[in-house]
Amino acid sequence: MLKLIIVEDSVSVTALFLDALSTYCKDVSVVSTAGSVADGVKAITLHKPDLVILDVELPDGTGFDMLRQLPEINFKVIFSTAHQEYALQAIKFCAFDYILKPIVTTELISAVQRAQVAHNTSLQLNLEALSTHINQQTKDLKKIVLKSHDSIDVVTIKDIVRCESEKGYTFIFLKNGKRILVSRNLSEYEDLLLEFNFFRVHQSHLINLDYLEKYKKQDSGFVIMSDKSEVPVSSRKKNALLQHLNNL
Repeated sequence: MLKLIIVEDSVSVTALFLDALSTYCKDVSVVSTAGSVADGVKAITLHKPDLVILDVELPDGTGFDMLRQLPEINFKVIFSTAHQEYALQAIKFCAFDYILKPIVTTELISAVQRAQVAHNTSLQLNLEALSTHINQQTKDLKKIVLKSHDSIDVVTIKDIVRCESEKGYTFIFLKNGKRILVSRNLSEYEDLLLEFNFFRVHQSHLINLDYLEKYKKQDSGFVIMSDKSEVPVSSRKKNALLQHLNNL
């Protein structure tokens, strides 16, 4: 039986969680609920849960604040948030699971089921990256968590040369030559990395323009990156890329 704690300041949302979990997740036991950072810390310390559903905005702080107050994080976390863009962006960067408010029961159940089968990974490592992402103001220092089948890599975004899709997965190529395979699609990384000077040149390729060395014009063209890789440019992306390069 998976032990779960709900940390949520809305009584109605907590009631929705409890009803959905009791109906659809028979192998999950809700051992406690809390409505604040302080009460959440107490509940987790006392009950030592396997999973916590954690509201981002609480009356006495944030869910991130609560996690920082714990001496050890040996449980999985599903964040619950409304559309506060800064919080959702940070959660995505750092590879935490999340559900959006207003709550959709099927999304809640799916998130809990993913947590049940997920490999045990270092939440502390994810939290450190999350704290870094929230607190750092310079884009050059921001980090992203990349989960592969057997490891977690915390990577500085400016060290990513390019991303390439492969059957629903994404290869991340770093400037040190390392290649990481993650089980998220390329569109998710396009959304996350667009503000960091990345450009989608092809359905299967997202590049960091900081590492672009040359554009070859034949046909729709291709680019040569700093790691000497040749990346195709689709015909529908060609003009947008050229316009972008002309504006540099």
